[in-house]
Amino acid sequence: CFAQAPDGNVWVGTEGSLTVFNPQMRTVVRRYLNEASKASLPSVNFIKSLLRDSHNQMWIGTYGGLMRFDAKKQDFQLFQFDKNPSRNNYTRNITELSDGKFLLGTPLGPWVFNPKLEKFEQLPILKHRNVFSVFQSKDSTLWIAAYFEGLYGFRYQNNTWKQVYYGMKYFNINVIREDTTTHKLWIGTEKGLIELEPKSRVYRYYNDRHGLGNSYIYGAVIDKHQDIWLSTNHGISQFDQKTRKFRNLDLTDGIQGYEYNGNAFMMTAQGEIFFGGVKGFNSFFPDRLRRLSFKPRVHFYNFKVNETPYALEKQINEMDIVALSHSENTFSLEFAAIDFYSNGRNEYRYKLEGQDKNWVYSGDKNYVRYANLAPNKYEFKVVAANRDGVWGDDYKKIYIRIRPPFWQTWWFYFMCTGLFGYVAFVAGKNRLTRLKQKEQERLKIALEAQEQERKQIAQDLHDEVGARLATLKLYASSMTKYLSKRSESQEMKQKTIEIINDSIVDIRRMLRELSPRVLEQYGYAAAIEELAQKIRQSGEVAVEVDASRLPERLPKDIETGLYRITQELMNNTLKHAECKKITIRVHLDDEVIHFDYFDDGKGFDYYKAKQGLGIGNIESRVAVLLGQIVWTPKVGEGNAVFIQIPIHPKFMLSMLPDWQEWWVLMKKRTKKVLFFYI
Repeated sequence: CFAQAPDGNVWVGTEGSLTVFNPQMRTVVRRYLNEASKASLPSVNFIKSLLRDSHNQMWIGTYGGLMRFDAKKQDFQLFQFDKNPSRNNYTRNITELSDGKFLLGTPLGPWVFNPKLEKFEQLPILKHRNVFSVFQSKDSTLWIAAYFEGLYGFRYQNNTWKQVYYGMKYFNINVIREDTTTHKLWIGTEKGLIELEPKSRVYRYYNDRHGLGNSYIYGAVIDKHQDIWLSTNHGISQFDQKTRKFRNLDLTDGIQGYEYNGNAFMMTAQGEIFFGGVKGFNSFFPDRLRRLSFKPRVHFYNFKVNETPYALEKQINEMDIVALSHSENTFSLEFAAIDFYSNGRNEYRYKLEGQDKNWVYSGDKNYVRYANLAPNKYEFKVVAANRDGVWGDDYKKIYIRIRPPFWQTWWFYFMCTGLFGYVAFVAGKNRLTRLKQKEQERLKIALEAQEQERKQIAQDLHDEVGARLATLKLYASSMTKYLSKRSESQEMKQKTIEIINDSIVDIRRMLRELSPRVLEQYGYAAAIEELAQKIRQSGEVAVEVDASRLPERLPKDIETGLYRITQELMNNTLKHAECKKITIRVHLDDEVIHFDYFDDGKGFDYYKAKQGLGIGNIESRVAVLLGQIVWTPKVGEGNAVFIQIPIHPKFMLSMLPDWQEWWVLMKKRTKKVLFFYI
């Protein structure tokens, strides 16, 4: 332990004597309570604490009580509160209270000593608790820490003790100090440094992960710059309250050793700090410790993948990017700071972008390993600090790319999506095709049934109505022989015969429309020419038909369907168009029948006219023939219809001579063979 005497010398308490040290001369000027003193004052040379009170009186804490030093007699007077040495009870802490009394921290609880009355009194608080630290803050709050029982705060008023705080239950508190500027308490524990705001009771915690040399803290001193100096189990550390960073000193800086002791710390009136340990003590002025400003760079080496050295084109430190396969997803790397000033006392922090959310502080550990990384692009970066905790501005980085397996690549996803889309498209298209085929089959059946019905009606009209009209005409002619020669009778005869003839003509016209004989006997071209000729005879509409490039006969279903389409178009034109000319061009080209229909009528609005039956019937027949139809009517400018109907290749071959049919088939097969070969 340490204390500064009124003459400026520093008293140093050890386990064997009391030493007086002159800080200016850097020499030991005197020793007390050495081996020669044991006879008169047994066990008192085991000194645990020192105090210089407000009257400049020096007090020594030892086994069983206190000793007061008489400067004139150069002697010590012993006062004991426990005279049983077997209980190992000693004065670990001495704190002077505001009323001049001393509060003693002992392994058996707190005691109070009245120096005027020279009497001891055991306090009613924390009885038989192992008191480790005692401190009185500026607001007169008395802070007492017991061994692994947390921190207590008490107020002493009117001879009563009132507890005002309790916390940090699971910490062993070795030292308590107050920053008189901010009034914060700085508490050293076996787990790190705690910054406590007494009013709000909020505290922050610092340990070796934050840069502290070691988490076990023995002593704490706050210098005039409010920097906190700590003695730990790994040397001396400095904490800068402004930057919140630590600076660590070790053996190369001249410290007595890595292990220090509790109570062995002090700052003199001149600002010199003392820390004591197992091999002596250190003293220094904080302002005289120069801070190293050099910022080290980082070097990469010893790169391994899946625990084995990885062969690269260049050294890993010279690489910007390393590409690995999906199975090479574990890598390790070592790094070192290029810094000859710090003697290897560098600290590091690193981060793998894409994996680590925050920077990882590794202290002086310069090895990193990442295992089982997912395929991705990563950026590993590391930065080093010198021995005084000054971090570099630039970080060393390298890009690590782990390629995904082919089943996780974008092109595989795209291919699978495309394949799925294609399958869905083909399935949908096939379904639509099947639905369309079914619809066409239904239409075909309906149209065939309609044609069959037409033929049946025509046959019935021909066989029954036609025969009856002929018989009626015969009977009417016979009956006229018995009529008188009067003019009225002859006129009635003439009208009757005319009505019968007109009815026969109408029946024949209906028969031709229901089942045109010319279409069945001579084909579409002849039938459509006959239909056009009847319209020309009216003298109202001119009809031009060009079917010269059409074969004499077409497949029966195409002939019937195309004839009905033409018939429907002409009927619509005659009913609604008020035209003067109709033009029809039909020809066969490359296995497709091209049917073009024009009129110079008043035109129509397709979308309005589509609601009628005429256009629907035409489009249904075209669909049954697997054809395509395009309407291009314009209001006031007439109508134009373009229809294309495919013909089965077998029909086209049947139209050729035998040798030409063989030649066409051979050309097609040759094309297929050549295409397959290519």
